[in-house]
Amino acid sequence: MVIGDSTSFGHGVPDGAAYVNVAVRILAESGLDVDVVNGGVAGYSIAQSGLLMEEVGWAMEPTLLVITNLWSDNTFDAFHDEDLLASQRFSHHNPLAHSRALTLLATALGAGNPSGGRLITVSKLEPWPEGKVRRVPVERYAVLVDQLIGEARSRGIGVAFVRNANELLLVDWKDPAPPTWEPYFEVMTALAEHHGVPMVDTGTVFEESGLDKGELFLDLMHPTVMGHELVGTALADQVLASGWPQVRLVGSAEAFPGQFVDIEPPEDVHDVGLAHDGGVQQLLFEQP
Repeated sequence: MVIGDSTSFGHGVPDGAAYVNVAVRILAESGLDVDVVNGGVAGYSIAQSGLLMEEVGWAMEPTLLVITNLWSDNTFDAFHDEDLLASQRFSHHNPLAHSRALTLLATALGAGNPSGGRLITVSKLEPWPEGKVRRVPVERYAVLVDQLIGEARSRGIGVAFVRNANELLLVDWKDPAPPTWEPYFEVMTALAEHHGVPMVDTGTVFEESGLDKGELFLDLMHPTVMGHELVGTALADQVLASGWPQVRLVGSAEAFPGQFVDIEPPEDVHDVGLAHDGGVQQLLFEQP
């Protein structure tokens, strides 16, 4: 089972051409009895994919969980994903959710909740929020991925990572500031080393292919059919090298003890409000 965002889903390529499908095809051609559940959903963060696993994923009893979430987590937006998920749960389960007094009380009581308890309300009485926040802060990203690995281990399920790439990774980075996704790359690498999780580095796979950006990417983020073919082949090779179908974690079973510090957002991160023109929340506000 694969969890991730639009790249894992296969944005822009025909059905069956996503790298997870390529990997399964190669494994099947090797004589193995294997299929795949593609849990990639466009725009999903690790918080959302973790909820997907809780609701339906673990019940499917996968042999191997491939975690690819990263791009949606590190993007800047108006809200943290876990706050929005907490708000949705509060609204869904509480008939008094539209009571302003109860909302304020629940927000106050959940303010110290490390798993994200702040309730989000959006109305014409409130301005569009200012500022830029990661959808999943880097320290929470580390915790949530670590928890998924621990849960998989407790169920006897193997884990693998695919670290996706974008066009900018294939050129020399000229900006003196590190790229905004770098702390999340560091988290995935550190967790892979700590838990012994095999990882496919898409950037390395693409660089070693010798192909240019136009052959590998449809746009800034999403691979072409050829790009998916390369990553799927690398994933199949990694799974086979890890002992499929018994892909066992060879590292520590303890929770990852490290802490990660994020970098300051660059000044040119576009205004979060403009990124949501036409969205349900944005339609609450008068347009310039």
